[in-house]
Amino acid sequence: MSFILLSSLVSFLFLMLGVCHMNRSDIRLSLLSNDRAVDRAMVILYQRQTVDERSTSSTKHTNGVGFNAADASLGTYYARWVMKGRRLSGQHLIKAREMALRYTDQLLEAARIKQAKMAQNVLKQAG
Repeated sequence: MSFILLSSLVSFLFLMLGVCHMNRSDIRLSLLSNDRAVDRAMVILYQRQTVDERSTSSTKHTNGVGFNAADASLGTYYARWVMKGRRLSGQHLIKAREMALRYTDQLLEAARIKQAKMAQNVLKQAG
């Protein structure tokens, strides 16, 4: 299948599934208006850390993925809190929101990867 045809098919599938192509503004708006999006952002960034970074709550690799050195400890704390089924609130939510907004590009990349995987699954099921 040619790239143009495949790209058109993926765009059509996104349209049919109600999935839009997100941009930085969409991510920022979601983080500013939705407390749950902030919770999810902390987990997404934590999951992008390398295994050794997750185990030490720090940043060991300069790879532009996950939390930076200044945010690693607190970001890890927030992500683990959320992964236990809890929600961020009060000053913790405010700090996490400020932190998440610094990682808009990574969160956008993660959203696009998720969209692409959804489209691939639909294509596989379509056979």
